[in-house]
Amino acid sequence: MNKQNSTVVVLLLALIFSSLTFADKSPTLGTVYGHSLYTDIKTYLNGDLIHGVNVDGYTAVKVKVFQGRGYDVKYDDKLRRVDIITNPNASGKIADLPPQENLAVGTVIGDIIASDILVYIDYRRIDAYNCDGNMLLMVEALSDCGFQTAYSNESRTMTIKTDKNYHNVRKGKKTDSKQSNLMFEYTGLAWSDELENALAEVDFSDFNFDIKNPKEIEHIDSLFVLANKANYFPENFVPKDLVAPTSRYAGGGDRNKLRKHAADALDSLVAAAAEAGQDIKNVSAYRSIAYQKDLFNYYANKDGIEAANRYSSKPGYSEHHTGLCADVSSPNMGFNLYKKYGKESEGIWLANNAHLYGFIIRYPEGKEKLTGYTYEPWHIRYLGVPLATYLYQSKLTYEEFLALQVGKLPREIVIE
Repeated sequence: MNKQNSTVVVLLLALIFSSLTFADKSPTLGTVYGHSLYTDIKTYLNGDLIHGVNVDGYTAVKVKVFQGRGYDVKYDDKLRRVDIITNPNASGKIADLPPQENLAVGTVIGDIIASDILVYIDYRRIDAYNCDGNMLLMVEALSDCGFQTAYSNESRTMTIKTDKNYHNVRKGKKTDSKQSNLMFEYTGLAWSDELENALAEVDFSDFNFDIKNPKEIEHIDSLFVLANKANYFPENFVPKDLVAPTSRYAGGGDRNKLRKHAADALDSLVAAAAEAGQDIKNVSAYRSIAYQKDLFNYYANKDGIEAANRYSSKPGYSEHHTGLCADVSSPNMGFNLYKKYGKESEGIWLANNAHLYGFIIRYPEGKEKLTGYTYEPWHIRYLGVPLATYLYQSKLTYEEFLALQVGKLPREIVIE
């Protein structure tokens, strides 16, 4: 072998060695199984070694591994719901979970599918995903559901333990309540007295879910008014008590007004965000029906009516007519409205804290068929603290909440 060839061999060996060294540090080593990778990181659940899975750069665990490790796992096919419930004496018998062919329903996210089957851990909702015929939970999300999680890079181990000091949202006792039995069964959360009082005068039969037969809204000044593709305002509607919030407006024109309760709540939200180091400003609140007509026509001419109808409302059908919602943004977005806002620190803070001031993220990700509109992490709707908190805890959209209250399962309504 001549000197030149020897040099080439040495270089090739160096490249191979460097690749192996990098691979040893990679968190995605393992055996390829469909879309996922069994991780080489040892994963422990309450002391037991289980199979961890790497999916789209995240560590996940299968729902069925909880059975017998301090928990019972139960599936209700009618509600399409899995409950993981604390039981120190639970047997190791594998739960009767949905068959593989029933799992691939939902919204595609990378290589996995967001499950339409609801999963609750001690009655607190956690997002679940379907991959390779298994229901998966992301490890990082378990910390919000009563677990302590820790990773050691030195030993390459992931430890998941039940947090004994964690106070779960437990299934309440439904007594003399306006809450429907289906709502109670579906969420596992009894209404608070505050929510019971807030909804005392609401006639839930007024709400319409049939987009083929839209209905004119009757109680136009109600705090709980529903404006969507199945419910529209009369042509001359203007909400009462519109005022401009005192916090800075970062939008164009004079579309900064809200009804008084919503305006005060928005000022409190903006101030709290600022204290937390998050710069959140109102960029669009109340819109007249005439303005919405011009706006929708602009989008329809630009992208076509079908596309426009997914992200904008026809005149009379917009929630912006209520004076109870606002689009918010931040300087790092140029005060524009982008879906990536939900991944920014301001958008994350908003999603986790809006309910404390009576707001919800009105159009959450993965619920387009129920709300009728694409994901809008910037669009917040005022419903008052009791209802906003209930929706936050149960992870229901407003449409799902109203449907359950009149005896309809969410999958029975399609607003898109």
